Amino acid sequence: MSGNALPLLELEGVRVERDGRTVLDGLTLQVHPGEFLAVVGPNGAGKSTLLQVMASLLPVQGGRVVRRVGPGGIGYVPQKRAFNDQLGLRVADVIALRVVPRASLFRRVRPEERRVIAQALEQVGLAGLGARLFQELSGGEQQRVLLARALAGGARLLLLDEPEQALDLPAQRHLYQLLARLCGQTGVACVVVSHDIEQVAAHAQRMLLLRDQTWALGSVAQLLASPALTGLTEGGPEKVGVSEVPERAG
Repeated sequence: MSGNALPLLELEGVRVERDGRTVLDGLTLQVHPGEFLAVVGPNGAGKSTLLQVMASLLPVQGGRVVRRVGPGGIGYVPQKRAFNDQLGLRVADVIALRVVPRASLFRRVRPEERRVIAQALEQVGLAGLGARLFQELSGGEQQRVLLARALAGGARLLLLDEPEQALDLPAQRHLYQLLARLCGQTGVACVVVSHDIEQVAAHAQRMLLLRDQTWALGSVAQLLASPALTGLTEGGPEKVGVSEVPERAG
């Protein structure tokens, strides 16, 4: 995290309801430049809902959300892609959908836009692959293209919803290593929803647990040592740890 820099995002006492049910209640947290925050919890706990709130895609019914990023400053990568990957799009086309203004999509990509696309691909380790068909890439490469797409749009805060889905173990590790490197070297902040606690915990700095309309927030070490994680690890109800986590509500 970057010294005394203001948080890119603040949630204060946030309450969110969906279909008449309270999903998030009293959630308070800050996301700072360069931070890697993991979000874990069982299905239906509100993890995807939280990302949508952060991305301004869902309103809150209580509390407030403060975003200190400009237009394009939030890069949201949902589980379901925002485009049809069977359309025969090249890698550069996928990124151009974020870089080129929507009203100008039918014109040629300008030289300065091509440079932005190339730089974003280089950041994610895919330099020179702009002409490849997106659908021909491996799952891990496709996820990295989606990261490049968000970065090319000027994102300072990346929100990723289960990015490890359908990836084999080496690809998962590579993806999380890349995210950690982006946070450490560029000051981009990452908020990552994941069901793979072991993988994401190896790279995140802090962890947020959502469960039964309550939440727990602390360092990865604190959360891994917490009885709050009981039953969430693969293989059943054995504990991953511990005692009370200092930052906790609900």
